[in-house]
Amino acid sequence: MRPDYVTFEPDGNNARSRIVEALEDFAAPALQPGPRPVGKTFGRMMCHAIIHQWALAFNTPVARKYEHHRNRRVVPEALYWTRAWWRKLRFVKADARTETSLVARHSKRFFLVALQVHDDLQNTWHGAGWTQETLIAVAIASFARAAPSDMQLVIRYHPMDRGHKTYGPLVDRLARAAGVRGRVS
Repeated sequence: MRPDYVTFEPDGNNARSRIVEALEDFAAPALQPGPRPVGKTFGRMMCHAIIHQWALAFNTPVARKYEHHRNRRVVPEALYWTRAWWRKLRFVKADARTETSLVARHSKRFFLVALQVHDDLQNTWHGAGWTQETLIAVAIASFARAAPSDMQLVIRYHPMDRGHKTYGPLVDRLARAAGVRGRVS
């Protein structure tokens, strides 16, 4: 995982990626791009989402033949994004403390589970019945069963799902039941 990177592939990513068919070609050093940080993107992403939803809501000529990959309505989506913004502000200091602690006290001694957007097509079409809740449950159970006692488990929300879902209570309950509560963030 590399923060501040965006990857585009000619025929799509994930299930449609050609990388899986040609991993050795993509591992060549000449094909590794240099860093191009994109910086803070939440504000820009929110503005683009508003424009996009406006076009869909008012059936502009651009949107008439468009079929969206998620079934979301404008008003609830605006409320979810408002909640996402509020949660981002509310937890920014706690997230920074967790990150600092992981780097300072647990450097290279943690596993990261990066969650996907709950209704992303990779989950709904290609997920074979898995949900983010299933992933969390399996990851915590595996961690409790097999991870060395000095390891930590970090479960990270997808930034675009922050306003839609709340996994904290589930993570706490499963970690406590598995006997690893103090080792799961």
